[in-house]
Amino acid sequence: MLLRKFMENFEETRAQRVVSDYLRDETDGAARAQFMGHFLNSVFQPVFELRNKQLVVVGFEAYLRTVAGTAEIAPQHYFRSLEAEDQSFTDRLCRELHVANFLKQSRPQESLSVNITQQTLFDHQMHAEMLAEEIYHLHQLGGGRTLKPKQLNVEINLAPDLDAGLVFSFTNQLRKVNVGLTLEGFDADCASFSRIVQNKPDAVKFNRSWLDADIFSNDYINLVSNTVIAIKAVGAKAHLEHIETKDELAFAIACGFDRFQGFYLNSPHAVMQRTEIQLDM
Repeated sequence: MLLRKFMENFEETRAQRVVSDYLRDETDGAARAQFMGHFLNSVFQPVFELRNKQLVVVGFEAYLRTVAGTAEIAPQHYFRSLEAEDQSFTDRLCRELHVANFLKQSRPQESLSVNITQQTLFDHQMHAEMLAEEIYHLHQLGGGRTLKPKQLNVEINLAPDLDAGLVFSFTNQLRKVNVGLTLEGFDADCASFSRIVQNKPDAVKFNRSWLDADIFSNDYINLVSNTVIAIKAVGAKAHLEHIETKDELAFAIACGFDRFQGFYLNSPHAVMQRTEIQLDM
């Protein structure tokens, strides 16, 4: 056990060295990284809330853009090409890259959501507290600029094959360091209510599957509305992503969702855009 703890600390030190070595500021003011033969860039998609018949930006989700040579590579393909230990290093590098770019654009009123991979959770299964502390210290990146408590939000996917005990161990530690939690991947076909109740997230992300049914049906609207009410009853905001049409946005509003995200509203950009959308209601 002592040897394992020593090796864990050694790997954390190595991960920090990698992050420090591979993050750099470019002439355009953005932070970028190069790791394992790929250039890594941040882009941000706004998250909206409905206020006084307007959709107002309340936060941004960070996404990775990966380039090899002149070709853009899907991030999931890039991660699959890495060894397991390098996936955790890269995952950490991406989070620090996103926070650095967020802080450069001075957004004190909006939140930042970053993802954490299943591999990272698995690698830290015996040391959830250490991982939570590493995420908490992201608040201090940015040359004097810092994130406020709960301004940083971590998203964890509700994958059925992800051990429930492992998720709970990490989310329990995350609450202790005042970092927000979103459970994403809430699926219409396999709604994970038990995990939501157990982990007490700040928000739950409903995925695209909720938009694949008859969104014009009053019965279906009532069904989804009741699901939204159930999510709110446990103290979480209901967040619908992947909104791609005007009709899907109208459906989301009719169902009482708190937060809205998708290409119909705004696509991811390197420069975060402050956008308000006036609704004809």
